[in-house]
Amino acid sequence: MGGTISLLAPALIVVAFHADMSGHLYNNMETVAVPRDSIRQVEMVHRRGTDIAGKPGPHHPPRRWNFFNVQQVIKEPIVQGYIAMQSKGFDEILSASRFVEVMKSPVRFWLSPGVEKTPPRESALTVLSGTGAGSPVPVFTDDVPKGLPIERVVPGTYGATAIRFYSPEKIEMEVEIPGKNGAFLASTERFASGWKAWVDGTPQKVSKVNLYFRGIPVPAGRHTVTWKYEPELWGPLVAVSRITLLLALGAGFYLLRRIGAKGSR
Repeated sequence: MGGTISLLAPALIVVAFHADMSGHLYNNMETVAVPRDSIRQVEMVHRRGTDIAGKPGPHHPPRRWNFFNVQQVIKEPIVQGYIAMQSKGFDEILSASRFVEVMKSPVRFWLSPGVEKTPPRESALTVLSGTGAGSPVPVFTDDVPKGLPIERVVPGTYGATAIRFYSPEKIEMEVEIPGKNGAFLASTERFASGWKAWVDGTPQKVSKVNLYFRGIPVPAGRHTVTWKYEPELWGPLVAVSRITLLLALGAGFYLLRRIGAKGSR
């Protein structure tokens, strides 16, 4: 009996370890919080975890029976895409200015016939802070496409955009750009390095727009645009987790076979 217990103990430890790691992985998979009433409201609720000194970030309540200590995992809900927990100038300046009207507008993506080279941060924040609903919105970017002039339009008044599918990690939309020069598809969706874009299936570099948001150049005509959030390390981490699970199951099966073989002698 003692030999059986000594052989079974390592298998139980392996299974318990993997269950604990799986619990942490599962409870940290939710990285996006979908806005409820307004971007401003959700920003105010979620930023408190990092703005108030000495206070922990928000986290989910304990799950049933408090298994795996998952209630101790601190999580930072993200608004309008994936981004670092703090962005200089966003909360204290832009979110407290007229630009909130632009972010709250139902027009989250718009086509602009022109773009402008991003000025110094202070100058850009000053211009954006004075831009509200119904005003032409600048499109500041460091990746200025050739052939596009310096021009501002009210979002939704140039060309046509239609979102066909929307989720926190994938967006599919159709755009139609008049003329021959193309346009820049700007947005009030947050920029992060994990975001990728395709125009009619062809990869397109995602540019930072207006300091915090994202956009891409699009040629003239009608096109399908797809956005996906694909962090570089997410795939390898999932693969490691699956390999660990297979190894744990294999080790447990091997130990059980050894125990059965010894018991039949």
